[in-house]
Amino acid sequence: EETAVWYTGEDALRELRSDRCPPLDDPSILESFFEEQHNSKRERCLSHVKDGSYDLKDIKVTNNLKSTLMDDIEDIFVISFLCAPSQKGLGSDEKVYSVRLAFHVKDGKAALLPFPYSICECAVGICSCAHKLGMLLLLHIIRGPFQTLNYDDLTKRMPPNIHAVAKQCHLVKQVYPALDSPEHEQDLAIKAEAAAAAAEEAPEEDETNTTTLSQTGRAANNMDGTIDDGLNLENTNTEQISAGKKDLLDLSANLCKWCNETDCRLFVCNVAHKVDVEASQHACEEAANPENNINWKRRRDIRMMRLLRSTESNKLPRTGLSWFCDDYVNRRLGGNIDDIDNLNQYMNTD
Repeated sequence: EETAVWYTGEDALRELRSDRCPPLDDPSILESFFEEQHNSKRERCLSHVKDGSYDLKDIKVTNNLKSTLMDDIEDIFVISFLCAPSQKGLGSDEKVYSVRLAFHVKDGKAALLPFPYSICECAVGICSCAHKLGMLLLLHIIRGPFQTLNYDDLTKRMPPNIHAVAKQCHLVKQVYPALDSPEHEQDLAIKAEAAAAAAEEAPEEDETNTTTLSQTGRAANNMDGTIDDGLNLENTNTEQISAGKKDLLDLSANLCKWCNETDCRLFVCNVAHKVDVEASQHACEEAANPENNINWKRRRDIRMMRLLRSTESNKLPRTGLSWFCDDYVNRRLGGNIDDIDNLNQYMNTD
């Protein structure tokens, strides 16, 4: 409708955190939208949030859109945004789907309106596709773990746009650091700290109010002194069937841990995600100009000194990748490029 007012940026965040937006910060309400979604679908929705399928600058919100199809519904809360496809390959460069979620919120209860109010441009966009459901998870983050952040701080913590990541070259050691590298140890420490913080924030279960289905059935039967074998058998079968099923992924707990990890990494590394476009660009520029890298100079000096030593002794050094990496300098030479006497044992030993 032309009279609808659309909000973006900081104003959109304010609307998303208001009472007019569905209270998706409540884990039980969030879970109600995923009752029929199995784990593979849940993981795909999480991947859209964590891997940069959404961009905050593309989100638009309005709270006064009126429907001409249903006169009995008051103003509709609508979120319009773009989402990258789940399948990314040849021909999907810069491809995005236009998605719209429409809610009717009243007395704290939210109803996601079906097609044609809520729709996605993907092939199954009239149903509950991962692009629409993933936005519900993003709303949970905005209203929950990151509810106090302004637009700029939230942008720093969100993953870079997936298409921007695809365009940028990334060093393998930056994305997958060696197992014995300080970067890998730092990565493990960040994940451990995030998991510990998430465990502290998780609500404690009240064991006193926990009663199994079979216990309830037996209590009901014992009130009149009789036992209903059919009911007990049904309870037993239900427990056995439930035991064989894999537990559903806890979306709220998973997102809480991810948000904590993002905060920790931002504090320690000044970037919220390992695959950061600007950080990768800077690392690639340094790799393209090795003369400015002190470690490259140390490796170059070692190679020149090895060549000089082998020439004087009429011996050729044994070729090996380990001689040319930082690990060689630190482990075999103790970080000192002048200590090359121990190189003799590696010459002509094959």
